Amino acid sequence: MVDIFVSYSSVDLDRVLPLVAALEAEGWNVWWDRELVTGDSFDEEIENALEVASCIVVVWSQESINSRWVRAEANEGLERRILIPVLIDPVRPPLVFRSSQTANLIGWPAESGQIEMVIAAINDLPSQSKKEFQPSASTVPTKPAIAVLPFTNLSGDIENEYFSDGITEEILNGLSRSREIIVKARTSSFQFKGQNVDVREIAQRLGVTHIVEGSVRRYGDQVRVTAQLIDARRDDHVWSDKYTRDLTDVFAVQDEIAASILAALNLHLPSTRTQTMQVANIEAYSLYLKGKHFRNIQQFDNALAALEEAIRLEPNFVQVYLEVIRVHQLRFMYQQASSKEVNMVIEALTARAKELDPNQPMLLNGDVNTCFYTDRDYQRALSEYDVIARKFPNEMLIIGDYALALRIIGQMDLAIACQHQVLKLDPINPLAHSILASYLLNAGRLDEARERLELAESLGIRSPMQLALIAALQGDMTRLEMQLARDPINWAIPGTHRLYRAVLEFARGNQKGVQDIVSVATFETPILQGASASLCGDVKAAVKYYGDALATTDKLAYMEVNGPFIRGLTPELYNHPSYQQMLAKYSLDEKSLAKLQVYLLPHTFHQSEQTSRDQILT
Repeated sequence: MVDIFVSYSSVDLDRVLPLVAALEAEGWNVWWDRELVTGDSFDEEIENALEVASCIVVVWSQESINSRWVRAEANEGLERRILIPVLIDPVRPPLVFRSSQTANLIGWPAESGQIEMVIAAINDLPSQSKKEFQPSASTVPTKPAIAVLPFTNLSGDIENEYFSDGITEEILNGLSRSREIIVKARTSSFQFKGQNVDVREIAQRLGVTHIVEGSVRRYGDQVRVTAQLIDARRDDHVWSDKYTRDLTDVFAVQDEIAASILAALNLHLPSTRTQTMQVANIEAYSLYLKGKHFRNIQQFDNALAALEEAIRLEPNFVQVYLEVIRVHQLRFMYQQASSKEVNMVIEALTARAKELDPNQPMLLNGDVNTCFYTDRDYQRALSEYDVIARKFPNEMLIIGDYALALRIIGQMDLAIACQHQVLKLDPINPLAHSILASYLLNAGRLDEARERLELAESLGIRSPMQLALIAALQGDMTRLEMQLARDPINWAIPGTHRLYRAVLEFARGNQKGVQDIVSVATFETPILQGASASLCGDVKAAVKYYGDALATTDKLAYMEVNGPFIRGLTPELYNHPSYQQMLAKYSLDEKSLAKLQVYLLPHTFHQSEQTSRDQILT
């Protein structure tokens, strides 16, 4: 159902985005041409959306007043008496539309505008009462939420476990293409692999309405897949089917299963695949699934060996290139490769993947990351993050990268809301909880951050460095010493344990102790070198090191230069003119960041996911 249809000229995209966001923040379902996907019939899609819309908002600008499409859409609203016109340029609307009162949004949201007037006008439409038109939790059904449990391997060979897991993940990914449902991520769904847990309990722990489960049997060059959809609220079987196909048709089977599941929910699978996903070489497909298996258990060398062999056998298999890119990103994250080494490989892989299919979500997201971290065009990147996050609301990596960008520019409330959306998709992912804790820490919500880190640790990921920083900021020497007492192997980044031994002496006011530790320590990265220099009060060295870190375009550098370590432990460095000049060079000073136009997140992102320890671990 479409509440509001927004008509505008495409050249005004950046200026229309805040309006769309403001309307969605009111809880309305907004349709605009960014809802179209490759392969759709534009005329048919637009006509269908216009026909069911309860309101048509037309955006008049220098460009749109000359657009026959915008005029036609505005005329539809005028004839049905559901037209709400707004002005973003100092122009006169076409004569026939001048009788309608027009809201002034020129310069908004940077300057005051009449957005409240727009919202009031929508609520006061003659054909709709405010009560009828405004969605509410009690009247608007929530999206179905689905978890895809690991399909059972019936092949009689434990070696084929990776194959059944891979089929499961591909079906999950297919469902994620729909914006009409919430699909829980693999990390959470696979927590129940091999466990005999009632589906209603799983649904409660993951916060879903439906469960998908099934089995995979591979024999020779054929595969048999069974799947069923269960309404976990009533423990009823909604749909089930069996598929026996040649392995070369496996992608079609996966899409068919996803489409059938959505059809059972009276939904549809959008045509967002930009090319038919086929693989002629069965061994290449098996190696692809095997590479994903090794990636999931963090055996990155084995993963690369399998994936590179798959590329040799099937050089046009775009999904393999995307998987290799992901493995290299994880190698850097786990300190198994340098940023320079990884970036060179990823650049070549990305170029080849774009030749095969430039519209893959992962590639689109990579382009936005480049725009933000390498080109440093923060404003454009924020706009594009917003667009792809709305287009792919079930893509956890996209939402997570958007959250990180918001955190870097200091929009902590939005970053936290965005990361809650990640947890809505993947509620048992310990890393996602740890990342949320880092945002809470950056926002100064230290007790909440510590609780979230403790929850992440109970799920399997340790964060002694963050816990130590919280203790230092709170002046809690006992907790700080307790974190340092842990085996240094638990400290993910080499050198951080030595750094925080210096932090302990710094917190005690023992500057000589800081100097003694730092003087004999070797810190290998500019970030750690800058942090140690800041503890020693060496402003010149700290500025140089942090500047060197930013020059590498490393995400970690962006996080640290405005982070709680510098601002909380050594504020005199942060406020020093030379440090502020260094930030200004990269447009990361507060004055530069304040100029950025930040778009409102979709209203669903603001539905807090304050998942308790009991809900997750019960």
